[in-house]
Amino acid sequence: MKKGDIVENIAIDTMAAEGKCVARIDGQVIFLKGGAPGDVVSAQITKIRSKFLEGTVKVVTNPSPNRADPFCQHFGLCGGCSWQHIQYTKQLEYKQQQVVDNLERIGGLDLPGINPIIPSKK
Repeated sequence: MKKGDIVENIAIDTMAAEGKCVARIDGQVIFLKGGAPGDVVSAQITKIRSKFLEGTVKVVTNPSPNRADPFCQHFGLCGGCSWQHIQYTKQLEYKQQQVVDNLERIGGLDLPGINPIIPSKK
């Protein structure tokens, strides 16, 4: 596999930092921009590292039931928002899990129960 290759039928597992998703190709982790957990996509490889790959979703062949229509006409162009294509309730779940993972895995903390994120009324 090399930079620029298109890989088809990638099943996206979960979310990662900065709105990227996590999937696996032949056992290797790939971080994808533009996907949602539950999507099956075709993606272009943009970076190859020793422990992971990075890529960009080119075609969503089977959309996740957690997808949403972005409310901003500039979504995907300006780079200011990277989560609008995912239902808001799911965004909150993924964001909370990222905080917990970072504190436990990276910070080495043993956390007590954490209250859910309080959603915005808007």
